[in-house]
Amino acid sequence: MAELGPIDPVLYNKKSKKYVPLQSILELIHMLGNKEIPRELAKEILDRLPVIELGNNKRAVEYNIELATRLLGKRMYRNELDKAEYVARKLAINNME
Repeated sequence: MAELGPIDPVLYNKKSKKYVPLQSILELIHMLGNKEIPRELAKEILDRLPVIELGNNKRAVEYNIELATRLLGKRMYRNELDKAEYVARKLAINNME
């Protein structure tokens, strides 16, 4: 018996000295892009985010998807790699697509 749950990377933020789920950072950036947050608060948030590292973080998500696809493709979705990747993407990035 095994369980595979959300697999989003958790990143260490040097400024706050805390671990933060990448999903939370991506949701925050999405909100900033949609101007759902007041400008002053947006500036404060951007000052705290490791913006330069976001490209690396996105690659970490893609790598998680690749690993989960391989795992699911070996067992649960043997010979159904498209379905395995679909499920892996849902686990890794939830509803961010």
